[in-house]
Amino acid sequence: MKYFKEFFNSPYAWRVIGNTLLINFWNLVFGFPLPIIFALMLNEVKNQLYKRTVQTITYAVFHFTGSCMRYCGIIVDFTASGGVFGTILNPVQWRCAGMEREGLKRDFGDKLIFHGGMDNQYTLPFGSQEEVKQEVIDNIRILGNGGGYILAPCHNIQAVSPAENIVAMYETGYKYGFN
Repeated sequence: MKYFKEFFNSPYAWRVIGNTLLINFWNLVFGFPLPIIFALMLNEVKNQLYKRTVQTITYAVFHFTGSCMRYCGIIVDFTASGGVFGTILNPVQWRCAGMEREGLKRDFGDKLIFHGGMDNQYTLPFGSQEEVKQEVIDNIRILGNGGGYILAPCHNIQAVSPAENIVAMYETGYKYGFN
């Protein structure tokens, strides 16, 4: 009850409530019917290649920009809570839009420890040992600058990843990570 009183006594309470209602109103007006109208209109397109291309592009734009940007916004909320959950960002998928290493370090480097960062979809399974070593060095230089970085794959190591690349990742991390 204390927090409700504090909120409603704040000079910003009614502005926040008004903005929330306004944003949700416009989200209902445009966010609900527009995708349905777009899908119905696209369904009428006869050229299948064009239709599939437009569907793929619109989905990809929504998925990569929308979800990654929401993810970065949620990071701020979670880091405010403290504790281990609020201090480690795992995974760091730097090839995703909105997850660039430099931006993450700049915006959250004083609040978070970064865990991961080694690309397990390209570099570890299909990259050369030199590419793996360079990515380790880049991760340590960017994410580890001033501390706060744990070298690891961004997710599980894929079965197709050559053992030489995994060894190169850890050897390079050991060599450059303990300065």
